[in-house]
Amino acid sequence: MKWKTLEHNGVLFPPEYNYKKISVKVKGKKTSLNKKQEEMAWAWTKKKDTPYVQDKVFIKNFTNDFLEQFEEKYNNLSIDDFDFTEMIKMQEREKEYNSKPEIKKKLAIERKEKREVLKERYGYAIVNGSKTEVGNYMVEPASIFMGRGEHPFRGKWKRMAEPEDIVLNLGKKSKVPTCPIKNKTWGKIIYNNEFTWLAKWHDQLTNKDKYVWLSDASTIRQEQDRAKYEKAINLQKSILKIRKHIKNNLASTDEKIQKIATVTYLIDNLAMRVGDEKDEDEADTVGATTLRVEHIIINGNKIEFDFLGKDSVTWKKTLEIKGDMQFIRNIQKFIKGKKPNDAIFDKISSTDVNKFLSNNKKGITAKVFRTYHASNQVNDYLDKCGLESKDDDYLKIYHAKMANLEAAVQCNHKKTPTKNWEESMKKKENKIKDVNKKLKNIKSLIKNQEHKCVVCNNELSINGDRIKCEDEKLHKEDTKLLKKVESQKVRIIKEKERIENNQNRVEERLNKMKLKVEVDKKTKEYNLNTSLRNYIDPRIYKNWSEKVELDWNKLYPKTLQRKFQWVDQTEK
Repeated sequence: MKWKTLEHNGVLFPPEYNYKKISVKVKGKKTSLNKKQEEMAWAWTKKKDTPYVQDKVFIKNFTNDFLEQFEEKYNNLSIDDFDFTEMIKMQEREKEYNSKPEIKKKLAIERKEKREVLKERYGYAIVNGSKTEVGNYMVEPASIFMGRGEHPFRGKWKRMAEPEDIVLNLGKKSKVPTCPIKNKTWGKIIYNNEFTWLAKWHDQLTNKDKYVWLSDASTIRQEQDRAKYEKAINLQKSILKIRKHIKNNLASTDEKIQKIATVTYLIDNLAMRVGDEKDEDEADTVGATTLRVEHIIINGNKIEFDFLGKDSVTWKKTLEIKGDMQFIRNIQKFIKGKKPNDAIFDKISSTDVNKFLSNNKKGITAKVFRTYHASNQVNDYLDKCGLESKDDDYLKIYHAKMANLEAAVQCNHKKTPTKNWEESMKKKENKIKDVNKKLKNIKSLIKNQEHKCVVCNNELSINGDRIKCEDEKLHKEDTKLLKKVESQKVRIIKEKERIENNQNRVEERLNKMKLKVEVDKKTKEYNLNTSLRNYIDPRIYKNWSEKVELDWNKLYPKTLQRKFQWVDQTEK
């Protein structure tokens, strides 16, 4: 049982599309659009300056869905047959108007006020009598589906879920919230205190369920988070025993057990997803159990993997086998006589893998391995980076990010670089050149700086804080002259300190900029936030930060600081 009582106000639906009754030209002929057609066209023209409208799959998918809204005679048209000039002009006028400082400020205030009212109504649930923040409470509006990576559905039209699609989860004694859309009713009401979601609906396009959850800062989510990392610690304590269990069963006489052991070997050695298992908020994934013959190439003691994993992100790695040749023999056996699109591990599921693991160590499932490996990667890197408390914070943060990158690479958390990545990088590198030039000028100034005695005009020799004039003995004979010389020395020392401090500041700024660019380059194709949020035990960063005297909150954005509140609370 996750909760005793649960009350909430359901979900918020986005406002209806504002029908503008804009006409377009179809093959030169002015044509009126109905509300749905206009909504889709408006979304399309908003993408006109992005790389998406050059993507053939994106164009094809959108065009097919768009033309379905028209009469049959339009079926053979292409998107190029539509002239959206009037719509684009309207969008540009709207953008120009909204960018005016006074309008921008006014709209921001209005949005904030509206957001606060809606959050008060939909953004909180009453859990076990306590007011608890809800994470996401708005149904996604109808839109063009973007997807991640090479998603085959990119460009398709994604409809908005209607009230009749929504399932609400409530406490048995709770009042069912009124549906906010007139003459509509909720699809279903359930009362299940084993679920921590408040609402869900099925996304017909991606064929997966969407959920409304309590916020990461809620007690329930905090407890779930901590429990997840405790499982990874338990796995670490038993890893040698589990690996022995896997290795022994690679040679099992029971073919099913042999397949399961081979799958588990992959999961452990490559941090590969199990394949058919998913969290409640996760899409179906391709992984170890769902691998097909076409996904692998065996080359001696190496196996090359190449397939589309979760969210259609390319999963491309090579596993080199050292000693466990039974694993290679198993793979060869399981692909023998099969066609490229046949499953390698047919009739094996995540349930089989989890049972195999739990028979050896209770509570351990396939997905715990990714948390274990990601956390281990970070811990190992931080242990070896050799930083101390005396080192600068920016250097500590850099190495924390590099440790994070190790975990992202291990888990294959790929991303597509932004369209202006190269341009942005060039600007940053040019700034580094400018700062480098400034630093050289400062160093040159220090090196070539000359000072002449105010009394005798002789060149002064400067060594650290010691300033000396050749005729210094003569100055000492006259008190007034001596005061002038001493006053000059003070000014020179202050000026020298000012220039040196400026040099130190510029050097630090330059070092920070160089490390930032290095991080940007190394993480160009990797998303650090996924592993930071979901796979790396925050206590690893916390303990390391204390060791090197760094405020550990500097390693996490505000949202994740709230998510990991339990770390500090546990210590207290």
